[in-house]
Parts: sequence; C-alpha cells; structure tokens
Amino acid sequence: MRIFINKNNKGLTLIEILVSVVVGSIMMIAIYFSFSVFSGSYLAIVEKMNVNKSLRNSMAMILKDLRAAGYVDINTSLEKNISNFIVATDGGSTSPDSINIIYDLDRTQRIQVTYKLNKNPDNLTNQLTKTIKVCTDSNCTQPGGPSSVPETKIADLVEDLQFYFYKENGSSLPSNSDPKLIKYVEVNLVIRSANEILKIPLSKISRPFNTANPSTNRDLYYRDILAASVWPRNIYK
Repeated sequence: MRIFINKNNKGLTLIEILVSVVVGSIMMIAIYFSFSVFSGSYLAIVEKMNVNKSLRNSMAMILKDLRAAGYVDINTSLEKNISNFIVATDGGSTSPDSINIIYDLDRTQRIQVTYKLNKNPDNLTNQLTKTIKVCTDSNCTQPGGPSSVPETKIADLVEDLQFYFYKENGSSLPSNSDPKLIKYVEVNLVIRSANEILKIPLSKISRPFNTANPSTNRDLYYRDILAASVWPRNIYK
C-alpha cells in the first residue's frame, strides 16, 4: 500500500501565532475602550436629560400654582377675601426658601399648596416636596380637610430653591410683604445629577442666587439651573 503525503501542507509558525495573538489583543482592547467611551457618553446624556426634565417639570408645577395664587371663585361658599395667599419663608444666604400658595379650585374647594426642600435619608441631599391642604376656613389656618394630599416628593437631588418678589416698578420686596404688592415672582431652582459624570472637577456655584454667601462645589456632578418669572394673575393691583 502506498501512502501519498502532500508536502505543500504547511502550519503556522510560532511567530505568526504570536503576531495573530497581539493583533487580536489590540483589537479587543480597542473595542473595549470604544464601548467604555460610548457607554459613558450615553450615561452622561441620560443623566443630563433626567436633570433637565426634573427641572422643567418642577418649575412648571410651581409656576402653575403661583399664577393661580389668590384666585377666588365668584360663587365660592367661603370668605372672598384671602389675606395671605402667598407666604414665603426666606431661608437666608445658607438655606433654601419655602412657599405657601392659596387659591380656589372651584366654588366649594380652597387649597393651600406648599413647596419646600426636605433632607433625604442620607442627610446630604434634598428633595423638593409638595403638600396640598384642603382649607376648612377662608385663610387655611385650621387643620386641612379629608381630601388633603400629604407631602409628596416631586424632585430629588435639589440643591436650592429661591423665591424673589418684585413690585410694579421692579423694586424688590421682602418675603413677608403684603401679597397684594407683588407684581411678579422670580423662581430659581438648582438640581444635580445622581452620579458624577463630568470628566474634570469644575468649580461651580450651587447657590448662585445667594450673592451674600454663595456655595461652590468642586466635584464631578452635573448641575443645571433654571430661573423663571411669573405674574400672579389674580392679585388685585
């Protein structure tokens, strides 16, 4: 029996194998780093979108209630005079503000809406909360009715909330002024991302509205600031 051997069959040399391993390793490393970069960029975009969405939704809610401040239904069963339909608590240069807003939903329901910041369980970050109290008297001084909505979180990781009040001529008013003197209200809100997504630390003012004692942070969190003005349309001038 004759056995024919094809002498043209050649295997890979050790050098060729090593070159293949090196090239393959380089390709895998490149793919890994590309994935890491694109994944990090995607997560950063999502974080920024979440911050911006939270800012817009929270601000829209606050402005809607401020526009309705002092509204009295023409057929209301309650007293038609609301003395303190906007009451703000000034947190000063180191703490956020809070606000109470009173208006009629309809002829039978008058509500007091409260916005304020509360500490999260970690005692490091804040959440913006909203409380709806159904008034049982004209100025909402008594305990709320059974339809009241308890304190509810509407935004997380809120670093500052400030309210500024102005007269018709543009001059500022203290937070404890007569609400009927208010021409417009400026609302400022600061929210940061849940994770550190910036590439390099940035010195950023987290309370830019407290010019007396602004607070700065040098970290990798993304922060966005939204400011808006609103005219309470139901305030008698």
